[in-house]
Amino acid sequence: MLEDLKRKDFIGVCRLEPDVVFAADFVKETTKLFKTSKPFFRFLCEALSVSV
Repeated sequence: MLEDLKRKDFIGVCRLEPDVVFAADFVKETTKLFKTSKPFFRFLCEALSVSV
């Protein structure tokens, strides 16, 4: 996995339908989505010795 860590950037993508974007609970729903990326970013920080 060393070659993967040498990459300059990492991108997470999630497709959102317009009704989700304009919903009253948009912030709540997107917060859930961002939380799902936490393990990945923790892994990157630990692998690169960056404090979390």
